Amino acid sequence: MAKLYFFASVGVLFLISFEPSLLIQLDDTYYAYQTNLTFVEALGACKELGMDLLRINSANESTYIHTIMADADVAISGIGYWMGGLYLNTGAWVWIETGVLLNYTKWGANEPNVTATGDYCLQLGKDNDGKSTINWQAKFCTANRYYICQQS
Repeated sequence: MAKLYFFASVGVLFLISFEPSLLIQLDDTYYAYQTNLTFVEALGACKELGMDLLRINSANESTYIHTIMADADVAISGIGYWMGGLYLNTGAWVWIETGVLLNYTKWGANEPNVTATGDYCLQLGKDNDGKSTINWQAKFCTANRYYICQQS
């Protein structure tokens, strides 16, 4: 059954409806969803399940996430997953659910690339070189991507 949710994000109110998506459990905390959604839709989908979009706060955690993604065959070159990072026009990146500044980053080559006008969100994988699935990129929040939720 579809559910409707209202979210205020980046100064705009969104009405979101979504159906359950293809879920791949990575471990007891992390879940990869292989349904393409915008950032706000992915945020709503995670919230519906009582989870947050992925937050990575250390190099060890980054390596662990990449390892469990590879073990589950979801760390595939050319596929991007939404994480919970949002770019502020002040030049800072924050975790949307907590408002905390990113204290660790794993930017890909020439990232973060926020030169065009628009709202940017954080993506894991699908690096500029088309080969790395562990690096981060800045992408327009309106793009459709897979997403990773984590238990809060």
